[in-house]
Amino acid sequence: MTENNINNTIIFKQGLPGYENLRNFILTQPSEEYPLFSLNSLEDESVSFLVINPFQFDKNYSFELTPFAKELLQIEAPSALVVFNIINCQKGWEEATINLKAPLIINGANRQGVQVVLEQPYNIRESLKTFLQRAEG
Repeated sequence: MTENNINNTIIFKQGLPGYENLRNFILTQPSEEYPLFSLNSLEDESVSFLVINPFQFDKNYSFELTPFAKELLQIEAPSALVVFNIINCQKGWEEATINLKAPLIINGANRQGVQVVLEQPYNIRESLKTFLQRAEG
């Protein structure tokens, strides 16, 4: 299994909701054949998230970052930003959901990350199957 790290350690200064005490994560892509990534805590090996870049599937997904998020990310070049959404597949792939309401934003230039809750009317538990089918259509 190959692991392609995207700039190694990602630092979430605020932690993630529900995991505020965890700040350091590593983002890996277990296989280049699939668009899925793994975001793993370096401080608690039991904490791991399956994530996906939404723009690979939905070109219309868009939002504005708050000034606070921009400050946390220390953005110098918007092109350095990478967006991921967390997938929940605890009930299996048929019932998997994607959180479009609270994306993870990572500044690849300085490895700073933040999870934002969007004001736009996106779902926290959008059907992953529906999301992917929408991309095919």
